[in-house]
Amino acid sequence: MPLALAREGKAFVINAYTDLKRHVMCDDKRNYFCNERKKQDKVPLNEFMTSRLWDLHTKAPYCHRGDCTSITEAIEAHGGEAATTTDAFDALPRKDKITLVQFLKSLGSREALH
Repeated sequence: MPLALAREGKAFVINAYTDLKRHVMCDDKRNYFCNERKKQDKVPLNEFMTSRLWDLHTKAPYCHRGDCTSITEAIEAHGGEAATTTDAFDALPRKDKITLVQFLKSLGSREALH
C-alpha cells in the first residue's frame, strides 16, 4: 500500500526529521561509534550524517552499520555532540523512555499522517 503524503500545492511533503549534517558521535564516555576503520572521502572517522527518521518504524536494525538492535540501544550509543541528549534520555523514567520510543516509531507511519 503506498504511503499517503501530505500535499502543499503541486508538491508532496515528506518530513525527514533530520538536519542532514555531520556530527561527532563518540567521546570517552560513549565510544561505541569510535571504532570506524574505513575513511569515506575526507570525513573524520568519528563523524556521521544524521539519518532521516521519517521511516524509523521500518529500519531495524539501527545506526549506520545496523548493529543496534533497538531504538533505545541506538540512542544510548550516541556520545560526542549527542551526549547531552543521551544523558537527558538516560535520566527519564522508564515510562517516559517507552513513550519517546513509541513516538519515534510513529514518525512517517500511516497513523502519524492522519
